[in-house]
Amino acid sequence: MFLPLSDLDYLNRRLKFSFDSGVEIAKMSAEFDSPIEVGIFIGSDYSDRDIFIPDKKEFSPVVEFFLRKYRGEKRGNFWLVRRNMEGTELKNFQEIMSIPSMVLNGIALCHGVYEADFLFNEGNDRAVSSLILDICSQSDTIHIDYLGESQSYIKTMKSTDKTKNLYVAEIDHDIPEEEIKSELESFGNNWVRIIKNPYGSESLNSIYFVNGKPLNDENVTCIKEGKLYQKITGNAFVRSMNLLGNKSRIITQSRIQMLDGTHYKAIVFIPQMFINEWLNIWKSSVKALKSWNPVLSFFSDFKSWLEHVEKEN
Repeated sequence: MFLPLSDLDYLNRRLKFSFDSGVEIAKMSAEFDSPIEVGIFIGSDYSDRDIFIPDKKEFSPVVEFFLRKYRGEKRGNFWLVRRNMEGTELKNFQEIMSIPSMVLNGIALCHGVYEADFLFNEGNDRAVSSLILDICSQSDTIHIDYLGESQSYIKTMKSTDKTKNLYVAEIDHDIPEEEIKSELESFGNNWVRIIKNPYGSESLNSIYFVNGKPLNDENVTCIKEGKLYQKITGNAFVRSMNLLGNKSRIITQSRIQMLDGTHYKAIVFIPQMFINEWLNIWKSSVKALKSWNPVLSFFSDFKSWLEHVEKEN
């Protein structure tokens, strides 16, 4: 039996902060009533801050100029603008994500201001407090909007759904014999994990929710004894989806994986504007990894998924 999704409630703290985007981006974003999705990609050779502008039949001159200047790429129902991320901005993001229990819950651009949202466990309160005070002291354009208790994980997704119109995909399959060893070596065959940066990174850094101490603590960071651990991980299917997602540059709001014995389930939360691109990634992964024989067992809007989960429980 899978561990319950309520284990994700151990991410019981929330951090929200905002920072100015600069004059050009502020002018562009002022043309939109709704928040604009932003993704942070961290690579070994380069890192990007990607801006996803919803497509319209006709853009204002300000938006058209922005898209031309920064070589916006048309992708389905949105435009992708890639901006290089470096210096202090990159360093700050990397330091925040290096906190063991820190999970990115989304970044949005609202009328010239970037709004960043994170979840973490109370065991990292001291590290978060120290780092945020250091970051805010660097500039008067960085502001803490909220630091305190989070709601349950499901309630957090409910509030996110109001602005992003989330869809949820569930993938079920049994792990092939050649892959099962790597998935069992640290935490056995019963766990839930969540990817720390659901948008994109070359390494799959995850938080594991378990019952008991790890079987092998090599390369494992303890967050909460017997319950929460951090480790870089990923089986072939997860790596394939991650690689294709990085190439396609689409946002997933959250990526959760669960193991019970050899039965593996992945749950992916996807903003509505990216669902066609995500389905293409899914189809490509299935073709590339036929031995996994994965099944897309559920795909619908967030409200329908909640009803589906309630029926299963």
